[in-house]
Amino acid sequence: MENDKILRDDIQKVFQKKLTIDIAVDKLEIEDCGDTKTATLYLQSISDALNIADSINNEGFKFTQIAKEYKKIYANRVHNKRPLNVYLNDENIGDETRQREFKEGSIDNFLRTANTKSLAHYACGFVNIQKDGTIFIGVDDHGKVKGVKFDHGKRDNIRTQISRIMKYDIEPPLSTVHYSISFAPVRTIKGEDQDDMYVLEINFYAVDNLTQLYKVDGEVYEKLDACLSKPLDKKRIHFLEQEIRDKQKNVELQKKITKLIAEKDEKENEISSLEREKSKLVKENKKLMDKSKVCVIL
Repeated sequence: MENDKILRDDIQKVFQKKLTIDIAVDKLEIEDCGDTKTATLYLQSISDALNIADSINNEGFKFTQIAKEYKKIYANRVHNKRPLNVYLNDENIGDETRQREFKEGSIDNFLRTANTKSLAHYACGFVNIQKDGTIFIGVDDHGKVKGVKFDHGKRDNIRTQISRIMKYDIEPPLSTVHYSISFAPVRTIKGEDQDDMYVLEINFYAVDNLTQLYKVDGEVYEKLDACLSKPLDKKRIHFLEQEIRDKQKNVELQKKITKLIAEKDEKENEISSLEREKSKLVKENKKLMDKSKVCVIL
């Protein structure tokens, strides 16, 4: 399993270089979980897990569970959250929503940030609503799949262009952890292959621990139902920033609750251990007393 080996090596590099923790990965458990892979990590304590979770979330992985002591802790590779779709020509895939945007025809103008409502503006808008979302290139406004012709060279060029847009045209830059690109084949109504016909899916994933709103040329945008907002005014920006602060507070509170629960469980385990030890001593004392009684009778 070449992909499993790559995942193990990536995990080891993150722990060694970023966290200065050396872990053995040769026996690391890798599980297939639908459209992603899961690595199970065993750490020394809950506090280690909490510290590592904060450090590792922006290194290409995402902790999805911090479990009780002696239970599994999961770290999922964020890429490939969606399985590769296959569409039929003129298939209807539903309506545009706050988390779905359809674009038909050439992608060239859409990739030019100098234009209004370009990819950079939409990326900014999706990230700022703090929810997953997808742009479908090759689907008309009514949700019908049309496809766009992308040969191999064009697909490589688009990937490079999108990477540059996310890195240089958005402030702060959008990490590859929080978006992915896939070309989904478009077949005929009969299910026959069509050469180089695809729907380009640009998927956005909610940014973990979002601390600020994303901008393009100093302006803030948000994705609305079936459209992108105009540059937001100060009142709306203030409201969204307050939402971010409230969410951060909730996250911090949840961490404290998790830590307290872990400490409570640890204390309960300690009490149970002491009670077992006490019970054992009581039994031993009883045996000694019984022997003492026998000696007196004799």
